[in-house]
Formats: sequence, C-alpha cells, structure tokens
Amino acid sequence: MKQRSNNRFLGLLAGFFFLTCNYCEAGRENIFKKHEFVGVPLQEIVREIAVDRKLNFIVGGKAGSNLVNIKFEDDEISRIMADIAEKGNAGFLEDNGILVFASKSGMAEFQSFPFLEGISNPASISLDFSDVDIRDLCTLIGKKSGFNIITEKSVRGNLTLRLIDVPWPTALHHAAGVLGVECRAHGNTIFVADKRRVGQLVPPTVTGEAKEKKISVQFRDSDIRDIFGIIARHFSRDFITGRNVRGNVTISLLEVCESEAAHILSASNGFACKKIENVWILSDPRVLDEVDKTLTLPKPANGDQPSSIDFRDCEVRSILDLIAKKGELKIGVSPGVSGNITLRFIERSPLDILRFIAGSQGWGLKVDGKTILISAPGEESIAPEFNLIKN
Repeated sequence: MKQRSNNRFLGLLAGFFFLTCNYCEAGRENIFKKHEFVGVPLQEIVREIAVDRKLNFIVGGKAGSNLVNIKFEDDEISRIMADIAEKGNAGFLEDNGILVFASKSGMAEFQSFPFLEGISNPASISLDFSDVDIRDLCTLIGKKSGFNIITEKSVRGNLTLRLIDVPWPTALHHAAGVLGVECRAHGNTIFVADKRRVGQLVPPTVTGEAKEKKISVQFRDSDIRDIFGIIARHFSRDFITGRNVRGNVTISLLEVCESEAAHILSASNGFACKKIENVWILSDPRVLDEVDKTLTLPKPANGDQPSSIDFRDCEVRSILDLIAKKGELKIGVSPGVSGNITLRFIERSPLDILRFIAGSQGWGLKVDGKTILISAPGEESIAPEFNLIKN
C-alpha cells in the first residue's frame, strides 16, 4: 500500500514538472506578446529582445536614445524590430545576420558605403557594449585584428551593440556605417572618415620605403606636436610645426614606414605634412601648398656657422632673437609674426633654420646680407620691428 502511494506521488510530481516546463516554454515563445514598453529608449528595447533571442545587433547615433512606446502583438522578430524602428523614428534593416538601427538619413547612407576589400581570412570577434564611443571601439577592434585603424578627428558618436563571432571587418564596417562614416583599407591600415575625405587620409606610395626602418607608436590623449616630434626623431629628422597646430590625439600605429606615420598623424587630424631637405613640416594644408616658394631662397654659404635648437611650444620671437644672437644677424619682423611653435634642428645654419620657420608659418622672408626681414601675409609694406623681445 505504501509502495503504491509512493508511485502515485512520483507520478503526480512528474506530471507537475511536465506541465510546468511546457507552460514555461509556451510562456517563452509568447514573451514578446506580453511585453509593453512606455517611454523606453530604443537601444534598451532592442538589447533586451536581442539578448533573449541571441541575436546580433547594432544601434548607432542619436537613434538609440529615441523614446519608444510599444506593445508587442506579434512574435515574428523582423516585424517586431521594424515596428520598434518605426515608433522610434529610426531606420532598420538586417544585414549579414545583424539587426542594424540608425537614423533614417543615416540608414540610407549606410547602404551606400562599400564593404572593406582586400582583407583575407579575417578573424571573428565578439563585442558587447552600451553607449560606447566609436573611437574607443575602433581602437579595440584594431588591437583584436592586428590592423592600424585610424579615425579622422571629426568622427564622433556612440553605439550600443552586441556582435558575437562576427568577422572584424564586418563589425568595423557596420559600426562606422551607422554613424555615417566610411572605412577604407590601405595595406595594414584602415581609415575611418567622412566619405568625402577618407581618400585624403590614404598616404601616397613612396618608392623604396617598404624595406626601410619602421615605427610603432601608441598614444592616448597626447599632444600632436609631441607625437610628430617622436616620429621625426625616430627617423633622425629635423622637424617644425605650424603655430596653429594644436590638439590632443589618440593613435595607435604598428610597424609603419616613416612617410606613412607622418601622413596618417597629420591627415587624420586636419593638418598636412611634407618632408623637405630631411625636415618634416607639420602645418595647415594651405600653408604647405605655398611652402616651396619660401624654401627656394638661396641656401646659406658654406662658411655660415651651424647651430642646433630644440624648443617645444615656444614663442617664435624668442626663438628668432636667439637665432639672431647665434648668427650675428639683424632680424626684423612685422606685427603678425607671432605665436608659439615647436621645432628641432641639428647642426644647421641660422639662415637655413629661418627659411623653415618662415615657410612653415606662411610668412615671407627677405635676405639682405646679415639683415633678415620676416613678414606675415599682407604686411610686407609695414616697417619691421627689430626689437624682438619686448620688455
């Protein structure tokens, strides 16, 4: 009798668990029909659904913060996501197994961006972030892929995403695309920028550099002039920066040639660079277009005594005063010749250094024996000041 009671109890217990499991499974299948969101950001709703369904998704830009009011009445995932996008005033599509959300204008642009080409057998990566900065994400993808990923300074925006076992070029393309920027590959470097400017970031091919000395650098929030100086010193070059060159930079470069390193650093931050007579110049692009005019002045005579100077963010008139004393020169300047510059010259004549200072700043230079006149644009007729250091 006792054995029969035990068997009956076990049977009832098994039936209870069977019914409970079926009920839970049915509840799981219909979970979205019972969900209702009121005033919830689009990216939070998408994440909750995607994580539950083990789906890959990416939400870019301001679309993710749009508030959504929605009650699910259908369990078909594509229809749910399209409805969420519509109520959140966002664009939506499914691409390469990834649910993609962006602003409506951004979604139209996303579909126009070409996919990254020339990358064979890319590794897969997994990324799961909420409201991550695109620049930090690109840095992370660069570390995981072994590629240099360079973002132009204007590239801004945050993303919410969950990508599991996705080829890294796909992850990068989608992350950039939903924010309206394009990716372009050049050797071991990927450039991320506005599609109108991305081509300007690609460095020109320099014959004979492939087997030359390389450099690897990694900086976060560092002064661009300091990084430029480190690159120049690594290759034993003199250098000078324009007085308008400012800003902190986050950059990571792995095994790149000299000209590629200099070009990437300058172009991705809105500046231009040029190497002339083994001197690297970092300045405004418009200034460098005219720099050759100043540097075509006659080179100094062999008898001039060479000097070495190395200054960081120093007032240009103080530098000119020092050069005047070292070279026994009389230097006059117009009122617009001012500002702070960073430079390094080793064993060069004073006149040679003056050529580069004037040329890199877009100033005119006139030489009359030991008298040097330097003038800012439009001030050529103004009487020069010879008292460089004013008390």
